[in-house]
Amino acid sequence: MGNQNSILPSILTETPKEVVEDTKLSELQEALKLVEKKDFVGAKQGFEAAINAGEHQAHVELATLYLLGNGVDKNTDLAVEHLIQAVDKGVGSAQNLLGLIHYRGLGGLPIDLSAAVHHFRDGIDMGNHDCKAHFAWMTLQGQGVPEKDLIKGMTMLKEAEAAGSLEALCYLGFISMEGVGPESLPNYPLALQNFTKASDKGHLESKVNLAHMHYFGKGTPKSVWDAAKLYTQAAERGHSLAQCHIGMMYRDGVGVKVNPQLAKSWFEKSAAQGDALGCYCLAKLTLDDPRSDWLDVVDLFSKAAEHSNVRGEFNEGIYVDSLARVFDGY
Repeated sequence: MGNQNSILPSILTETPKEVVEDTKLSELQEALKLVEKKDFVGAKQGFEAAINAGEHQAHVELATLYLLGNGVDKNTDLAVEHLIQAVDKGVGSAQNLLGLIHYRGLGGLPIDLSAAVHHFRDGIDMGNHDCKAHFAWMTLQGQGVPEKDLIKGMTMLKEAEAAGSLEALCYLGFISMEGVGPESLPNYPLALQNFTKASDKGHLESKVNLAHMHYFGKGTPKSVWDAAKLYTQAAERGHSLAQCHIGMMYRDGVGVKVNPQLAKSWFEKSAAQGDALGCYCLAKLTLDDPRSDWLDVVDLFSKAAEHSNVRGEFNEGIYVDSLARVFDGY
């Protein structure tokens, strides 16, 4: 949780949608209901119908399906194309997602902090408060900006939070939980308050951080059962880190009954989204299966390494070396 990228929102995070005129809500809302039911094929058709009806936010929702491969083949180029169309129509949340794509390297694209800053700044100009929250965090971290500025970053975060950004509320919660940024010491009660407020409004990253606090007993009595419940809620909504955490709990029998099959299923879902920890955990689980193919294991460790998982880098070297020895007749 201490890694700065660990608090970046999943692209499935339930953030407030762009305000759309009441007369144009029907098609988009119906499609979003289908997403809730995990009918992604139907949702895709619904979003396309919403786009034809002039509901420009639907471009962002459709782009998310293409980024995740939900109901469609994964296609980052097509996702970006839809986001650019939404930007041209004045949809600030499209700038937000474009910024996150570059900030996190989503969809297989390389991390580009300068591009992320560009999109977040443009999103701020379009009135998107989540963009303001992300830009504020980058300012606090000194990422992609001329210089680190704690005062400016905190001011912007609080402004974004006051304007209703759940992303800003999550960042503020993380700052209080870890004692980072301008905070010198953790403030668990405040962190718990912020995460709970955002989680109750559907913010998945806050729900994961709240689970973390319950798991370790930070600001609240330690409860692995409450943690498992929260991780599951976020995992079922597609949060890759939550999927990995609940997978580990099923693997180890913490807060839930041991269930290797369910653990593997959650690891597979996490790894499919490119989560480094998910790839690593699936690789380790696959390695323990005598029926597994070493090439599959190496591929998983490689994916973990590509996403900056140190343990993945370490194990990739070991098993690539071992494979070379086997193939060379050692």
